[in-house]
Order: sequence, then C-alpha cells, then structure tokens
Amino acid sequence: LNPKAAGVLVSLAGLAHAQGNADEAENLVNRALTIEEYNADARVLHANLLAEQDRPDEALETLAVSYENNPIVVDAALEYAKFLLALDKPDRACTVTDELVTRFPERLDVAVAQGYVYIEAGKAAEAVRMLKDLAKRHPDEAGPAAGLARALAAKGKTDKALIEAERAISLAPDAAVGYEAKAEALRAAGRTLAAIKADVQAARRS
Repeated sequence: LNPKAAGVLVSLAGLAHAQGNADEAENLVNRALTIEEYNADARVLHANLLAEQDRPDEALETLAVSYENNPIVVDAALEYAKFLLALDKPDRACTVTDELVTRFPERLDVAVAQGYVYIEAGKAAEAVRMLKDLAKRHPDEAGPAAGLARALAAKGKTDKALIEAERAISLAPDAAVGYEAKAEALRAAGRTLAAIKADVQAARRS
C-alpha cells in the first residue's frame, strides 16, 4: 500500500471534519491508519475526533502510540503533550517536551513550546529559568521574549512580564505573539480592559 494514499485520506478526513461530518472523518482516518499505522497526522486528527466524542483516554492512547513509534514528528508530539496536560499528567507532558528539545536542540520553536508546557504544568519558576536563558541566547527573536512574559505573569511578576511583552512586540510588531503575551500579563495584573485591548491587537495580527 502506498503511504501517499494515507496522506490523501487524512486530507479528506480533515475536510470532512471541518464540514462537521465526524463519522465520515473517522472512517477516512481509520482507512489511513490501516495503510500507515503510525501516520502522525492521522493520529492527531483521530485523537481530536475521539476527544470530541468524550473519549479522552482513547485519544491519549492514539497519540501515545504515535509518539512511541514516530517521536520525531514535532507537531504530533506537542499535541500529545497538550493532551497530557488536559488529562492532568503534567510531569509526562514536561518529559515529552524535554525529549523534543534533546532531539531538536536547534529548533527555537520547540524550546519555546517547552516553556509553555512547563507554565501550563504549574512549573512557572522552571519556565522562567528556561525562557530567560532562551531570550538571552536569542535577543532578536520575539518568541522567547513572549514566552518569558507569560512565565513571569504566571509567577505574578506582572511588571517584568509587561516589559518582556513590550520587547516581543518591538521585535515583531506585525505578529500576534507579543500582544497575546501582553494580554496575559495585563490580565494577571487585574487590568482587564487593557487586556481586552491587547487581545484585539493580537486578533488583528492572527
């Protein structure tokens, strides 16, 4: 069987899902997995279909199988980490991102994602340490500055968070990431109206 056929079926499944036809999407994705059992895109879509059917444990299992057999697909691995967080398995989620950073030390987006996972896992202090180091090593990149802003906001250090968010905005004024971080910092500071304004600025750049 041609693995390319699996990709076509996944694309069709994604289209069916977007059109609200969950049964057809699941049928197509199952056919794709018959052709290519560890196809990461198919497993991510399958996991989301299962989650929508209130079958979170099965969703997690399909992503776990994908990660164990195809761990180099970054998007699928990060989706696995997201599901782990949602199902209250923060330590495993952090381990997955640690492993990704080890596999892809050159990938800035992976390192930033690791920081976000640590924030969501309730490990803001560790996230601050990671993202502060990342921001120092990549002073011209908005992603680490925005991530650091979010980590600082999670720690309650809203003044410092706003400074980092503004730095992210100055580095990438046409991107949403800095404004999203600013909104989070403002919300953490109790400045709801200002946070909403930052949300609007982020939405305009998404």
